[in-house]
Amino acid sequence: MVSQEDKRGYIKLAESVNELADVIAVIIQHEYGIFGGEFGSYLLEFTGRINKPIITAFHTVLPSPDKKMKRITQKIIDDSSKVIVMSEDSRRLLLDNFIISSKSKVCVIPHGIHPVIFQDNLPIKARLGLPADKMIILSFGFLNPNKGIEYVIGALPTVIKKMPNILYLIMGITHPLVKQKEGEAYRTFLKRKVKKLKLENQVVFINRYLSLRELLLYIQASDLCLVTSLDLDQSVSGTFSYALGSGRSVIATEFRQARFMIDKKVGRLVPPRNSKAIAIALLDLLCHPQKLRSMNWQAYCKTRNMLWTNVAHEYLKIVFEDQEPNANYLLPEINLRHLERMSDEYGLTQFATSAKPNPASGYTIDDNARALICYLKLYKNGYLARKEAISKVSLFLNTIKRSQQPTLRFINYLAGSNPSVTGQNEAEDLEDTQGRVLFALCELKNSTLYAEPEIKKTAKDLFTSIFNFINTFTHLRAISFGLYGLSLLENYLEYINHIKMFALKLEQSYKKHSRSDWHWFEEKLTYANGILCAALLRAGFLLNNREYFRISNESLSFLCDQTFFGDVFVPIGQENWYQRGSKRSLFDQQPEEVYHMVLALFEAWKITKNKDYKKKIYNCFSWFLGNNILGKPLYNPMTGGCFDGLTRQGVNLNQGAESLLSYLLARLTLEEL
Repeated sequence: MVSQEDKRGYIKLAESVNELADVIAVIIQHEYGIFGGEFGSYLLEFTGRINKPIITAFHTVLPSPDKKMKRITQKIIDDSSKVIVMSEDSRRLLLDNFIISSKSKVCVIPHGIHPVIFQDNLPIKARLGLPADKMIILSFGFLNPNKGIEYVIGALPTVIKKMPNILYLIMGITHPLVKQKEGEAYRTFLKRKVKKLKLENQVVFINRYLSLRELLLYIQASDLCLVTSLDLDQSVSGTFSYALGSGRSVIATEFRQARFMIDKKVGRLVPPRNSKAIAIALLDLLCHPQKLRSMNWQAYCKTRNMLWTNVAHEYLKIVFEDQEPNANYLLPEINLRHLERMSDEYGLTQFATSAKPNPASGYTIDDNARALICYLKLYKNGYLARKEAISKVSLFLNTIKRSQQPTLRFINYLAGSNPSVTGQNEAEDLEDTQGRVLFALCELKNSTLYAEPEIKKTAKDLFTSIFNFINTFTHLRAISFGLYGLSLLENYLEYINHIKMFALKLEQSYKKHSRSDWHWFEEKLTYANGILCAALLRAGFLLNNREYFRISNESLSFLCDQTFFGDVFVPIGQENWYQRGSKRSLFDQQPEEVYHMVLALFEAWKITKNKDYKKKIYNCFSWFLGNNILGKPLYNPMTGGCFDGLTRQGVNLNQGAESLLSYLLARLTLEEL
C-alpha cells in the first residue's frame, strides 16, 4: 500500500516487487488523479525502477495534453511493454499524440461489465417498490456538475405532455471530492429546478450509496438510461458501460466512448447542454415501447464481449503474449478424478447429485460411447498408460455391447446396478444413439488399441452389425455422427458410398430449409448443432466437393452469428428450441452444445487455418471457465467435474456424465491445435 503523496513509497514498492520471483508482470490501472505529483508524476518513480514487464491501462486519453502531461505520459508509455486502452478512439489518440515503437504495443480491451440475466423489468419494479405503470428513466453514478442532469430535467416538461407516465430516477451520492469542496450545492440546484418546473411527481432523488447488486437491479428496473456527460473528451464511462451491459438502451451525449458504441439499434446520441435534443430522443424511444424493448435486447447482445471474465481473459493473453494461444496458462490441467468416480464395473453412471455419483440413475449408451472416445483421446495424448486404457476402453465397449438387441440396434438406457433394459427406451427415439455408437467405433478403429485381440473382436462385430441398418438413418444428428465418424477412418475409401449417402442427406435437408435469412439444415436450431457443420466440412474435404464446402461454411457462419455475442459464446438454450422467425432462448445452456461447436470450429480451422476460427475455439471453450453471459464457471477444478448447465437461476450444480465428457472432449480437442 502506497500513500498517494508519499514519493519515497513508490520507490520502496518497486524495490519490493523486484524481489518477488513469482511476479511475472505488473499491471497499472492509470488515471491522472490517482497517483501523487503533478499529473501523477510520482508514478514514474515506480515505473523507472521496476525490472518486471509493465502493462499500463490508460482509462483516460486526452486529445490535446499540455507539454508536462504529455512528457509524463510519454515516459509511462516508454517504461511499459504493453499499453491498454478501452476504445479504438483512445488507441488512435495515443498513436497520434505519442511516440510508440510499434502499433501492436497498444491493445484495446473494453471497460468491464457485470453479468446479469436479460429480463423484463416489471418483476424488478415490483421488487424495488417502483410503480408498475410508470416508464422509468434513470441517471446514476456519483453526482457532480459534469453529469449534465439539469438538461435532462429541462427536457421533462416537453416529454410529459405526451408521456405523463414517466418517472425519472436520479440515483447516487454526491462525488466525495465534490462534496468536500462544494457540499451539496449541485444537488440543491437540481432540486430547485425540479420544483420550479413543478416536476416533483416525475423526479425522484435516491441519495445513498448502493451495493453493486442493488445498482444492477435499478438499472434493470428502468426502461432506458441517460448518460449526459458534459466532458466530450471522456474516454470511457462506467455508468454508460453498466447501462448497456444490463440490457438497457442509452441516450448519451457525444463523448468518446458513446460516439463509438451508440447507433440507432441501441440508443441515441445528443449534443451536450441541449434539453430539446434530449426531449426528442426520449419521446422517440418512450413512445415506441416495442422498439425500445428490441433496442434493450440489442444493447445486451452488443456488450457480451465486455464481461469482466472476458476482460480478464484478454489481460491474461497480453501478460503471456510470448506464448502460443493454447499455452497451459489458459487451459486447466486434465483432472480425471470425477471421471473415475463416475465409473463402476458396469460403465459410466448417468447422473450425479452435486459431485456424488447417483448409481440409481443408471447408464446411457450415449454417455458410454462418449466415454469410449474420451479414453481413446486421453491415451493418445499421453494421459493414460496402455494397460489402464485397455481396461477402460474394454469396459465401455462391453457396456455398448450389452445394450445391443436381437434387432442389432442399440438401446440407450440401462437401469441400476444390474443394467437391465428400462421402459424409457420405448418412449424415446434412439436413432441418435446408433449414430453415436458408430462415431465411437470409428474412433476406436483408428486407435492402436484396436490391435488388442479382445477389443478388436468385440468392436469388429459391433461395427459390422451396425451396417445392417445404417442406410435407414433419417435424423440429421444421427446422420452427422455417422458421417463424422466414417470420415475419420484411415481406410475411409472402403466406406465412401456411405459417406456420400450421409453427405447427400445433409445437403438435401439444407437446401430444403435454408432461406436468405436462415442458413440452416432445419426450421429450428436445437441441440448438438455444431456436429452438422463438422460432419459436412469433413465430407467436403474428403470428397473435394465445393458445394459441401459452401453449405458447411455458410451454415457454420450462420451458427456463429446466432451464438456468439462478441467474444462470448451463448449456445442455444434448451428452455425452448430456436424456431425460425421466433426468439431464441438464452437458457438452459448445455455443455454438449459447447463441445460440438468447438468440434465444428476445429474442423474449419484444420481446413482453412483461419486464425479467426482458432480465436473462436478458445472463446467457445472459455464458456466452461466463466466466459459466458452469467460470468460463472461451469468447470469445477476441485472435483474435475463440470456443472450440468447454465439456467436463469445460475449454474446447475449437479455434475453428470454428459457435462463431464463434453468438457473433457472439448478440452482434449484444444490440445490438437
